[in-house]
Amino acid sequence: MLSNDLFDVYASYKNAKDIWDSLILKYTVEDILRQRFVIANYYRWEMIESKDIKIQINEYHKLIEDIKTESITLLDEFVFELLIEKLPQSWMDYKQQLKHIHKQMSL
Repeated sequence: MLSNDLFDVYASYKNAKDIWDSLILKYTVEDILRQRFVIANYYRWEMIESKDIKIQINEYHKLIEDIKTESITLLDEFVFELLIEKLPQSWMDYKQQLKHIHKQMSL
């Protein structure tokens, strides 16, 4: 049974399949919007000189977990390279060193 709020929205539908299709469309769009939000947060995240590095790495891991929760798959190489790019400017020498390492590394 539909609640009164939902009844007003779906009363014009003639059969259950139309209601079902409408609900799938609605929640699929919400999933996509949520995924876009998570990706945008991941992309915008930056490391700041004045903030403790351990706290920032924990923030980064949280962003990665948010991405996994949304079933978004990113290549490990991409995740690693983006983290290198987000290192503060004062770490430029270390960034260059990391970019030239050819062995497999993990977060």
